[in-house]
Amino acid sequence: MKRHLKMKHDGLYHGLKAEEMKKKKQSILPPLIPFQENLKPRFDKLSKRTPSFFHASIESDIPQDMLNLMAETQEKIGFVPNAYQALSHRPNEMRSFLNYYNILMEDRIGGHLTTADKEMICIAVSTFNKCKYFSVAHSALFRISTSNKILADQVATNWETAQLDERQRSILQLAMKVTKCEPIKDKDIEELRCYGLDSADAWDIGSIVSFCSLSNRMAFLTNMLPNEQFYSLGWTDQKILL
Repeated sequence: MKRHLKMKHDGLYHGLKAEEMKKKKQSILPPLIPFQENLKPRFDKLSKRTPSFFHASIESDIPQDMLNLMAETQEKIGFVPNAYQALSHRPNEMRSFLNYYNILMEDRIGGHLTTADKEMICIAVSTFNKCKYFSVAHSALFRISTSNKILADQVATNWETAQLDERQRSILQLAMKVTKCEPIKDKDIEELRCYGLDSADAWDIGSIVSFCSLSNRMAFLTNMLPNEQFYSLGWTDQKILL
């Protein structure tokens, strides 16, 4: 279940009465991940191999809603991504991180980017940024979302020589310009229009690149290691989603 937060320009939530607003601090955000008190963690013990420099050392250090998320994820895909354990070091930031990720990666009404398109962008950006964790993780998610399993490895090696169609290539051309902070020109957007994409899709591409670059840098900061399960995920017709 997702919660959609409506905020005023001053950072306070719509719908709060005046007396309630006085009791709220602008710096405190409610959990974006639903809390389920009756859901007990069912995942295995935290990784014995330290997944990052920063992580909660024992399960009791992790907030209940984070434990719920990890339990649900393990039940769904069979393991807990090390990113969850690393990012749980800052619970509020993790909640915001995952909420924004979900918004970017879900299908936007009127959007033309597929899940595979978005995962492809993440692979190319993470590879350029030399981020092992997210390059490996999003390669797995790309394989799950498409029948072209080998394309993930090709993009992770060198997107410019990968066997992309013209539409995919136009998407990555814009994505890499944003990644490299190169000036965006009208012709870059017009190129997308040739393949049924529009300026709103260009915004989506830029947002995904920006978020992915943030993720890459956090992975470097925390020395985040990819789970071994990611390497074998998606080679068969698995239909699971993180």
